Amino acid sequence: PPKVSQIDEKQTKSKRIKEIPHNIKTNVFIRNAKPARQLEYATGRICAGKVISKLGFKDINIIKTGRDSEPIWPSGIVGSISHSKNYFTVVGALSKDYTSLGIDVEKLDKKISDEAFYLIANKEEIEFINNDLENLKIAQKYRVLIFSAKETLFKLLYPIIKKKFSFDAASIKIANLSLLNKNHGVYDIV
Repeated sequence: PPKVSQIDEKQTKSKRIKEIPHNIKTNVFIRNAKPARQLEYATGRICAGKVISKLGFKDINIIKTGRDSEPIWPSGIVGSISHSKNYFTVVGALSKDYTSLGIDVEKLDKKISDEAFYLIANKEEIEFINNDLENLKIAQKYRVLIFSAKETLFKLLYPIIKKKFSFDAASIKIANLSLLNKNHGVYDIV
């Protein structure tokens, strides 16, 4: 089964790294980023290293970053990295057992502007929000779930097709809208 490593908000102060390891700091992708972004990146990569170790691989350095900012997993491993402010999670598995994995974490109270949502959503998703979701709080959660589901899908598919594609390439429907009344959880999305 897949292995997971995560750091949540309660653990962030104690487990999040305070100093960026040299092999991450010199990474071209992150070298010129702001210090807060460098720490997020490094913490995610360190979680990935823990997953790699849980899978039985030793002496693996921090995983590298590809040209489209995707993680480059060691041969024999597939995985996915996600973070949202002070929460980090990584899932990984042996490639003999899984072709690819995708994961995304988002805070449900995250605000996604109209402009951003129109870039993320396709026509049907926008119409659903405009016509069927009158409760603003639920509509905002729906926006976050649409974004998160598409991020998960893209992370799942990128290692297979090796190509970026736009958000309108996928259409998301939430199977049980009553779940939007919850503040957290795992959502079944089709």
